[in-house]
Amino acid sequence: MISIILEHQAWDGVAQGTEALLEKWHVEPGTQVSSGQILAEVVLIKTAYDILSPAVGTISEILVEKDSTFKPGQALATLVEG
Repeated sequence: MISIILEHQAWDGVAQGTEALLEKWHVEPGTQVSSGQILAEVVLIKTAYDILSPAVGTISEILVEKDSTFKPGQALATLVEG
């Protein structure tokens, strides 16, 4: 199982305690995804980022709901490879 997170580089230079906003999910649990597919859109300090699937598989769980905030390294969803 793979945890889906916002890449660590996105947080470089961001003040400690700052959280990002999960704006939109493009998938739901049970969705089959391909590597590189856009899973979600997030915003961190006025910068938008696409969350991409790191592998082929199935989204097993959404851990951060739309319009919720999250911290660096926090898992947004889980992916079962295959």
